[in-house]
Amino acid sequence: MSTHLPAFLSALRSAAEKAKVVGDITLSPRMLSCAAPASAAPAEYRIELESDGLWLSLKTPDRYLSQSIEQDLVHTGDKIHDLICDELIDVGHPDPRPYPVEHFRDTAKLFTFRTRLNIDLGVPPSDHTIDATLKHLLAFQAAFSHLGDMTSDGED
Repeated sequence: MSTHLPAFLSALRSAAEKAKVVGDITLSPRMLSCAAPASAAPAEYRIELESDGLWLSLKTPDRYLSQSIEQDLVHTGDKIHDLICDELIDVGHPDPRPYPVEHFRDTAKLFTFRTRLNIDLGVPPSDHTIDATLKHLLAFQAAFSHLGDMTSDGED
């Protein structure tokens, strides 16, 4: 694990709390977890160090929630990476190119949508890196909040 990861995640937590667009935020040595505030089922956004890098994800144990998101994407014909790219532009991300988004059920049986973040954890976190990562989290949240049952009233 990078020695800079805890400082990076701690700074990111402070920035996410100030943004006030996610629910409860928890921090562990390898992960920042933010509750999806209006989701019809439990879901969380994570920035997490895995063996192959740092990932931003939406995770839920609820199969129906995952399927409702998929169903909206199929029905509209939208690509999730394009929706995230549009949101990156809206939040002023310095590199708003589309990132590949994977969707699968992980070993913990959580339905996962995730994209790899291009963050160098070998150097101390800069304000620019923290801001760019926060913008990526905000764009991810904004894109998913309009899909499926990510709002408790079930409306898109």
